[in-house]
Amino acid sequence: MPSTEIVGTRHAASTETIRTMSVASMTRRTSSVMPEMRRLHVGRLTVHIKRARNLMAMDSNGFSDPFAVVYVHTRKRFRTRIIKKTLDPVWDQFGEYEGQLGTFIAEPMHVKVYDHDVGRANDFLGSCDIDLEPLLQTNNLSLRDVSLTHATHGTIDVSIRFEQKAVLSAFPGPVAASAAGALEDAIHHRPSDATRLEHARDVVLHYLSTSRVLFVITIAWIVCVVCCILCIAALLPLQWGWAPWTAYGWSQYTGQRTWVIVNTFICSLFSYQNALTVPWRVSVFVHVLPCNLRRAEAGLDFYGRSTEAVFFHIPKCHRAAICTLLLLAVLLQFVQQVARILFHTYATSEETAAGAVSINVGFLGSIICALAAAGYQFIMLYRLHADEPERFPPDSAVVFVMHVRHNWSHGDRNVCSLVRGALVEAKEQVRVDQERRKSVTATRASCVAPSERAGSAPASEASSRPGNASASATSGGMLPAAAHISLGPAASDVHAPASVMVRPLPTRLDQSGDAPAVPV
Repeated sequence: MPSTEIVGTRHAASTETIRTMSVASMTRRTSSVMPEMRRLHVGRLTVHIKRARNLMAMDSNGFSDPFAVVYVHTRKRFRTRIIKKTLDPVWDQFGEYEGQLGTFIAEPMHVKVYDHDVGRANDFLGSCDIDLEPLLQTNNLSLRDVSLTHATHGTIDVSIRFEQKAVLSAFPGPVAASAAGALEDAIHHRPSDATRLEHARDVVLHYLSTSRVLFVITIAWIVCVVCCILCIAALLPLQWGWAPWTAYGWSQYTGQRTWVIVNTFICSLFSYQNALTVPWRVSVFVHVLPCNLRRAEAGLDFYGRSTEAVFFHIPKCHRAAICTLLLLAVLLQFVQQVARILFHTYATSEETAAGAVSINVGFLGSIICALAAAGYQFIMLYRLHADEPERFPPDSAVVFVMHVRHNWSHGDRNVCSLVRGALVEAKEQVRVDQERRKSVTATRASCVAPSERAGSAPASEASSRPGNASASATSGGMLPAAAHISLGPAASDVHAPASVMVRPLPTRLDQSGDAPAVPV
């Protein structure tokens, strides 16, 4: 029997400065988080179906037309493209899944391979069942030459990677991106003592953070805000007296009326955005109140349970200060909105003291409070990353600030050089993410329509395959012949690599090829 090779690679901390450290290397550093806490991490699971070898020939020409179907957590699945007339297909395709690591590893990942046939059921070429538990100890899992069960011969190469979401998110949203993990956990693991009001809060916040409708509306909102800003920029010379109101060929009344309408519209846009954030900000404010019965110390969610959602690791007093500033910004924004409704003409809004003061106080106060809260929260999240960079990975904004601070403290006072270097660091991570998304897009574009259901493998073939195989550095388990498993950088400082189990699928499972062509 060929020897089995188990490769465990350990990640060594880089001694290079931040100037030479790429963003990719920073986000790939190992973590010291305990597996129990790592289960709560929210991020992206990337499944890379590389290739298969020595598949069974099912067609009369001595070849097959193989494709693979991947099931992650049973209902989440994607399908590779069909490669014609080969027994050694190279798919090199990716499937990505967003969610909590604990959800992904709750059930094994299923990989099934079929021979595509036109006009009749697809022929089954084998399958394997991969345990994802090792992702609690490592970010990368690479399996080579994994034997396909329920088949006379054939192997497949698969690699799996889990990346936790970065600390920050620049896309505007009604709920803090750094709290997404806790909201997901509240929906799927509701405590028994949760009240109806708490459950309603969880449902509302989860909808606000995951709704595709709101996402599309937010994109439209951004477009409208940009258009309003351009209009205001065009009207500012007229408002400041640098040019007459008739400069654009309209009357003075029309120009002044346009100024009021554009300002009222953009004010309404920001009032809408602030209104969406009220449920989240009120929930956080109530959570940190002394009279609240739920514990609110750092690291505890709305129910007083441990969570890895980064926002809840901000100390309680700082969360209270941030939330107070945000609620004050909402209040001042609504003050401005009411003032613009009451003083709806140019004469009352610009030429009277009451209108000008109420509008400008609400406008400037809302901006100042919102910027102060954003800066405050950024500083607190930045400190969390500085204290535990592996537990709370950075995003491009954090890396940008780290680069500038590091080089400034080491004597590089050239502002242009600092900004240029920091942008290079920040763009590196963006480039890596874009390349990964392009791969997924190519996979989706090349996928064909779902195929017809395939028949089950013969019982004689199923019974001839090994039932279960595992490898563990501590227990001395054995892997199937010719299986090569490579564990990526260990997620905790342990001396033994995590175990990897490759199990066959039970014959009672539906072995069909009618999976959606894209990941769900």
